[in-house]
Amino acid sequence: MNAGQRFLVVADGIKGELGVLQINWLIGNPAEPGSIPPPPIVRVNEGEATSLPAVDDVSTNALPPPTYQWYRDRFLVPGANNPGLDLPGPSARDAGLYYAVITTPFGIVTNYVATLEVRIPFSLVGLPDRLPDGIFDLQVSGTPGDPFVMQSTPDLFGWLDIVVGTMPGYTITVSDTNAGANPVRFYRISSTPPP
Repeated sequence: MNAGQRFLVVADGIKGELGVLQINWLIGNPAEPGSIPPPPIVRVNEGEATSLPAVDDVSTNALPPPTYQWYRDRFLVPGANNPGLDLPGPSARDAGLYYAVITTPFGIVTNYVATLEVRIPFSLVGLPDRLPDGIFDLQVSGTPGDPFVMQSTPDLFGWLDIVVGTMPGYTITVSDTNAGANPVRFYRISSTPPP
């Protein structure tokens, strides 16, 4: 195929009918595969509605129209078969990699749309029983990547750091190995060290 080359297309209407002929062209070789940049990270607060578009508006107006199926972390999102995916009130369980499989008469394309990160407030829950040697486990919840400080005190005055770190996931378990030395122990967690 050469630049400026012309093509003649002839079509016969069904039973001689007249009308507009719409053609989807696929000319030339497909682009060479290269490195695909990672999808963008979309950060939303828990409960904050968001929408993810599968493709741009031009692609959604193709004839015949493409079909869509959305996935999150390789799992089918039931009933999600529109060009965009609406998440009216996302929670931590909605976080993950979202992509759409788009099917046209010319083939199937997978569009990695975004990695959704749902920001949740910190929470701290004591697990029910003390472990051997007086160790006490606590469940910490927060947003992956957020820095945090967990502190304890026996008297609500002398707060000491137990853990200073970054959330590796939405939920972790932290052990207080000094809990057995005190009959009462109080805990708090924050994103920055309290005064």
